[in-house]
Amino acid sequence: MTRFGTVVDPKYGTTTKNTGIDILTRSGSPVVAVDSGNVSFADIFMGYGRMVIIDHGGRIHSIYSRLGDVKVKVGDKVAKGVVLASSGDTLHFEFRVGGKSVDPLDYLVPR
Repeated sequence: MTRFGTVVDPKYGTTTKNTGIDILTRSGSPVVAVDSGNVSFADIFMGYGRMVIIDHGGRIHSIYSRLGDVKVKVGDKVAKGVVLASSGDTLHFEFRVGGKSVDPLDYLVPR
């Protein structure tokens, strides 16, 4: 897994910012909604591949990218746990609050 924030390439020493987390998955695994909301985007987005964005209300969005087969379309209402897509070999997941990327683990992992 690649974590949120500054990432240093071990080979070249260059730094980049990861606006989400990257999770190694088995290709074809189900990708589920982390919470209920409305699908606001479900298409290919340059640099992200197949992507789904869920609007949870209150300017909170979850973003799922590098997907395989997408199962939802724009305008669909989804419940927490509903399958949105199948994964590729890596899932990129972002969480945005008020338009700003935040560490998804702060919202997903019980404290």
